[in-house]
Amino acid sequence: MFNKLNFYNKPDNWFVNGSHSGEFAIDRQLASFGYESSLLLNNKAVVIILFILLAFFNPLISRFWPAFDKITIGLCLCLSLLLMLFCNFLKYLNSFLGYVILFCFALYFIDGQYSFLIEFMVWLSFFGFLFVEEEILVRNAKLLIGIILILSSLQILFDFSFPVANADNVLDKYAGTFVMANNKSRFLIYILLFLFSVKYPIKKWIKILLIIPITASMILGNSVFGMLFMIVSIFMAIFVRRFFIFLLIVFVSGVLSFNYIIKHYQDNDVLLVNYNRYLDPEHGVYGVYEYGLEQLKETDYLGVGFGNFSSRAGQFVNNKVTLGIPNTMILFNQDLFTTKSPYGLSALFALFVEMGIFSLPVIYFLIRTLWTFKHESFWGYFSFYYLFFVINYNPSFFEFSEGGLYVLTYILTNAYLKNDILWMFSCQPLRTKPSGIQL
Repeated sequence: MFNKLNFYNKPDNWFVNGSHSGEFAIDRQLASFGYESSLLLNNKAVVIILFILLAFFNPLISRFWPAFDKITIGLCLCLSLLLMLFCNFLKYLNSFLGYVILFCFALYFIDGQYSFLIEFMVWLSFFGFLFVEEEILVRNAKLLIGIILILSSLQILFDFSFPVANADNVLDKYAGTFVMANNKSRFLIYILLFLFSVKYPIKKWIKILLIIPITASMILGNSVFGMLFMIVSIFMAIFVRRFFIFLLIVFVSGVLSFNYIIKHYQDNDVLLVNYNRYLDPEHGVYGVYEYGLEQLKETDYLGVGFGNFSSRAGQFVNNKVTLGIPNTMILFNQDLFTTKSPYGLSALFALFVEMGIFSLPVIYFLIRTLWTFKHESFWGYFSFYYLFFVINYNPSFFEFSEGGLYVLTYILTNAYLKNDILWMFSCQPLRTKPSGIQL
């Protein structure tokens, strides 16, 4: 889907009589100006809508029915397979990079690790929709984005109607339909910036009705890191337009910040809490990084096995690697928390530990694909930078429906901006090829 739109080699009258292969109908209002749209949903768009509903409501349903969390993997897998069937999956692998990625995954399949099968199924479940033709997303972008906006605005109702029981503090119980309140808040920040920075074609009073509840629910979620990611991403989107410069600034800023916290954490309560949670070598997330690198070295950088570290499959399957992951201090001055996937651990690092050097083409493909698809605007750069921070804060980002929701929102909003309302429903091909990562 990340190639240019597949409008080439189509006859000039391919949209006559309101449809192409029976899939699209002409919008009468736009048709009067010589353009067409799709009032009738095609089967692929319906599947994407079902995925959006599952991504939003899976965590909520799982609170009351824990088994539904695993059932959702099967449901999303079925949706993904349907999308691949509709979109002719194999044609997207007609490239050298595609075969290299399949070869990297196949190495672990040949090794016969059971966790690989679980991990591969999880990835396929939540990211199969990436193989949807860009044409389908463009034609239904407004509707699909609208559904996401409405469900985001309804989070405030779920905050109070279905609060999380036994929350660690008062604000943690306001999680809406998400796993945690912080997760919800981070996603709503993403949505709010879209509403403020993009001229989405809705009336002002409707926009206000969306912004007010989304803002209220976002504040209740109280995600400090979400606000930090937002501020940094806004700055980067305004001043930085090169990927290499972005990485350099993030790396240098991170090193300086970590050194400052290490030197002064005893002088400030806030720094002390964050040091114990993230930077302490024994019970901080830093200890998990060290442990992952040690395990990677023992395999000569070939990886501990797909699904055998901090991935979701690692939570289903116990082995000597996952059992050795250090416990972390999630809450200050309380017992160490046993978790295989602590927040603050990069999802890309987790993949690197599991697949070793064979993960490098996969990571490159993921980053390059997201960077290539962004729109050349403030929102395009902000959405990429913010998504990049979230990916490197959540170790199992790619393995939960929430991650799929982030990426789908990213794709839809940038696809919408790439095509204004007139071009979007015309039949003119996109003549420019997408650029790769600019250094």
